[in-house]
Amino acid sequence: EINVTIDDNFENKDREYYVFEAFVNVKGYEQGINDGVVTLDQDYVIGQPIYVRKGINATLNLNGYSIKNAVENEKTDVIIVEEGASLTINGDGLIEAVSGNDGYAVIAEGNVTINGGTFSNVGAKKIDDMERVNNNEVIYVKNGGFVTINDGMFIGNNDKWVLNSHNEELGYFDVRGGVFANFDP
Repeated sequence: EINVTIDDNFENKDREYYVFEAFVNVKGYEQGINDGVVTLDQDYVIGQPIYVRKGINATLNLNGYSIKNAVENEKTDVIIVEEGASLTINGDGLIEAVSGNDGYAVIAEGNVTINGGTFSNVGAKKIDDMERVNNNEVIYVKNGGFVTINDGMFIGNNDKWVLNSHNEELGYFDVRGGVFANFDP
């Protein structure tokens, strides 16, 4: 017979660890952790994507600040939510892919809920010839991911690829609000 006792504080500390891991590439992230919520306290420029790993349920409060990936390498997506993970994005602020071969603001293989903020890849460029990337999505869903958009501004570098799931087998969008600049569905 085994008795397991869980201290009331254990769950919160465990969630903090996973949020900590999810935002490991954001300098200063540890200051924003509060029971599964990361609240930005300044603008961030990152060199690798922020991975929200399987099993993580996190909330990102942009709090009026920005996260930009400005390093010219092949991994220039800003946030990647893996299958089995979920991320809710709240607040005003900016998530922008500004350079490199990919240039996705968010890739969703898990569940993403967007309740505000601005998402853009207008400045994304190919690293091989530094021309504008003309075919990458701002929000990309794949591998069964699901994105719910309740609000926000979405600005792509062309009018055909602001949101994309390629086909229903790869992922879904539930768009309930938001502004989609120059988007031709």
